[in-house]
Amino acid sequence: MRQLGDGVAATTEAGVLIGTALWWEFGSTASSLGMVLVRADWQGRGVGRALMQAGLRHIGPRGLMLNATDAGLALYRKLGFRPVGVVAQHQGVLRAPPPSRAETRRAQPADHAALIALDAQAFGAPRASALAQLFRDGVCHLVEKAGQITGFAIRRRFGLGQAVGPVVAANERDAISLIGACLATGFLRIDIADEWAELAGWLNGAGLSRVGTVTTMIRGDWPARGGAAHRFALVNQGIG
Repeated sequence: MRQLGDGVAATTEAGVLIGTALWWEFGSTASSLGMVLVRADWQGRGVGRALMQAGLRHIGPRGLMLNATDAGLALYRKLGFRPVGVVAQHQGVLRAPPPSRAETRRAQPADHAALIALDAQAFGAPRASALAQLFRDGVCHLVEKAGQITGFAIRRRFGLGQAVGPVVAANERDAISLIGACLATGFLRIDIADEWAELAGWLNGAGLSRVGTVTTMIRGDWPARGGAAHRFALVNQGIG
């Protein structure tokens, strides 16, 4: 996360780290912000606000997205962010993934340029560096129909087990098929846009229960999404 983006840190006079804020740039007009963390014994003392203000000065007049916990909502509103959606975190130990459909297959290096372009359409801004890292670190499956790539999903090692994301597809049925192709045994996590009820129901049934939500917020103008693809699952709550 740190290598893909930039950030600021707060320290005591003795140099002890007490807080961080990171951000990631996408093209020339958009950024996301996350990993806004303050040590427990320093919370409520203005550290989070100072980190955010420093980050905003560095980021400048870009469209800016973040995913806010309830604890940060009031501060982010005061700094000019507005809520635009909800992200639901699902996690657990997989029971039984569905069989992959015929049009899903493992992605190959020759597919990567098309996948990066498809992701930019669904996200609204290019994330080539982040996706290149995910291709190296994870396992990618795609949906191909009549020779055209219409969706993809990536699974990678993360935290207590593995995570799936991003997931980009034309519809929920394809998104479920892609996730099913990616899933593996053990502990799994996926963060999805809360609007996808069919996908959420399938995840709950597969043993990946909804355990919490965050609020997606925007400051300034976010680039418009283009094409037929939708973003069903995030890379993570920081990058979006």
